[in-house]
Order: sequence, then structure tokens, then C-alpha cells
Amino acid sequence: SRGLGDVYKRQLMQQVQDTIERCGLPLEVDTETKGDGNCWVRAVEQQLQRKELKGQLNTRTEEALKTKGPKYLSLKKKIGEFAITSKHPTVLALREEFQNEGQGLIDGVSWEDHWKTLQKDREWSDEVMVQVTAYFLHQDINLVLTTGMPEEPFKTIHGNMDLKHRDCPGNPLWIGFNNSIHYQSLLTTDEEVQLEESSTPVENSKQNTKVENKKPGDKI
Repeated sequence: SRGLGDVYKRQLMQQVQDTIERCGLPLEVDTETKGDGNCWVRAVEQQLQRKELKGQLNTRTEEALKTKGPKYLSLKKKIGEFAITSKHPTVLALREEFQNEGQGLIDGVSWEDHWKTLQKDREWSDEVMVQVTAYFLHQDINLVLTTGMPEEPFKTIHGNMDLKHRDCPGNPLWIGFNNSIHYQSLLTTDEEVQLEESSTPVENSKQNTKVENKKPGDKI
């Protein structure tokens, strides 16, 4: 999302809106998420300002948002620290996969060095950052891809570290993802829109189900 021109940004936002309408999702595009290489954490910060999410933040997320500086950069830093220091088996398994089978093996880079890069201002976020963000927040993240169709309108990134393929309690984040270029914060137009409890790694659903709004735990 680095250095996007105004016309191109409008086109990207329109493509996200077109996807929402094509898939019949009860969503709308939030105010523009700035495209400067930090669009992932900027979109996450926008999401955490939604009134239905403010009451379900865990302790580490609340601490990250208390900074006097830019909150999105604080999130970047704290998510990276969490990824490097967490001893939770799910994070350790992701780390091992990265180093032995994934991008770490391909690029010859360690987990720690990869995260030191991801923590930098204007550094693009990758799939590992997206997944660890969900674990850090202990909240599910619904990604609305501009390639989405009504039968598969979005992809859920699960934030439940203990039961990896089960939904977290409470409201999910909604973020648009355009052509692997830009992340855009989205808003719900129906307060009761929720995912039904899932048992698969990626669960796509448009059903309206009320979910008890519990405060998530602070697993490490």
C-alpha cells in the first residue's frame, strides 16, 4: 500500500465496495485507510475504534493503544514482540512452520529477524503478520477479498489460539483486501451480523447470529 495515488486509491476503495455489493454483505467502506506501507495496522486501529469492539479488547491490546505516539505503530511493535516472545504452542508451531517450511526457509531469514523487519514503519505486512495479529488481539478477522463471490464472500483469520479453528467470542474485525496491494477498514451496517460457530479452518458465512460479547482472555 506504499505511495498510492489518489485516483488509484479511489479505484481500490470502489472495488472493495463493488465486492460488498456483489456478495450481499451488510458492510460499508470505512473512512479511507491510508496507503503508506502501514495499511494493515492502520486498518486494525480503525477497527478497534468501532464501538462494538471497544468493550472486548484484551489487556495487551489496551496497553498497545495507550501510547502517546501513533497507535498503529505501537500495534506493529507490540504484535512483533508478542510473536517473538510468546511461548504459546500455537505461536511456536507457526514459528516452526515459518522457519522450516515457509518464507523463512525460502529467504533464509530467522523468525526474529523477520519480525524485526515487519515492525518497521512503512514495512508491508504479510500473511504471518495477519495471523499473529488475530492471535494478539484474540479476535477473529474477516477479510473481504476483492476476488470474493457470493458463495465465498470472505475469509476468516481465526484468533483462538487454544482452539485454532473455532470462532472467538464477540465481534470480528472486518477488513477489505484488494489485489494483495491494500487493506481497507470496513464497517458493519447490521449490529447483529456475526459468524456462526465454525469447525473448519476457514469459515465463510453471511448468516446473522447473536454472539455473547465476552471479554477475551490474555493468552501468551
